[in-house]
Amino acid sequence: MSLSIGLEALNHGVAVTGSFESNYADFMESYATLQDAAQKGLDLFCALENISAVKKTVKQFGFTKSMESLIGHQLGSTKVSISTEADTVTRNLWEKIVDWFKRMWRHVKDFFAKMFNTRRGLMLKLKDIKAGKYSVKDANKSFDGWSETQLTSAAAAIKAATATSEKLSDIPALSSQKLADAGIAGYATQCLAALEGMDAAEKTLLAEINKGLKVAQTGLGKPDADIDAARELKNSSAGIVKDISKCVALAFRCAKNFVKYVKKG
Repeated sequence: MSLSIGLEALNHGVAVTGSFESNYADFMESYATLQDAAQKGLDLFCALENISAVKKTVKQFGFTKSMESLIGHQLGSTKVSISTEADTVTRNLWEKIVDWFKRMWRHVKDFFAKMFNTRRGLMLKLKDIKAGKYSVKDANKSFDGWSETQLTSAAAAIKAATATSEKLSDIPALSSQKLADAGIAGYATQCLAALEGMDAAEKTLLAEINKGLKVAQTGLGKPDADIDAARELKNSSAGIVKDISKCVALAFRCAKNFVKYVKKG
């Protein structure tokens, strides 16, 4: 069985005012769409890296038995045919990546638009909790959220949105949390910081996508020269969109669960 080098990514398309719960459901649906689209971008970038590696290897050593056992005849069976087909595939991949950037811009705009509908009511409630007298509804129960330290770190990452994908991927999943009444105002403050930083995150992500689109359009004309740039784009575009949107969605869930965990008085 030959190893797939990711050419199937060429066949993938990129899919595209009510109550709080209704808006939240729309927001989470948009999040799922954005995550799926970001993964398709990662698949395209990986395919481009793989095809570049194959081209360089075949150019240097020819179509060896080792290469045949690795990729089979996905690109042909001779050095010339593989080189010709690889050039065609590379351009097709760059075209897909250019199209992906354009679609991703719309996905990000939709994601943050849905977020805006959900965020307003949640922030008003958090401000009320921060300024008022609230207590835990049931001291024996917990809620799914971050610790205050984790929430502070996530809020900083969302606002900066320029951290590397590797750093963002370290942000943990939500886990069971319990708060004392004395910690409610401080927790509400950190939830607010995370939600307030999301405007900055949107601007940064859209700027990264626009910058990436220009690089991808350049790659159409000289694909071999820009393979290193494509490798960098994988993290600065698809990677960071995937990680930031995940962080934003988790912050929303955390704040939403926290609001339900406390009561006035």
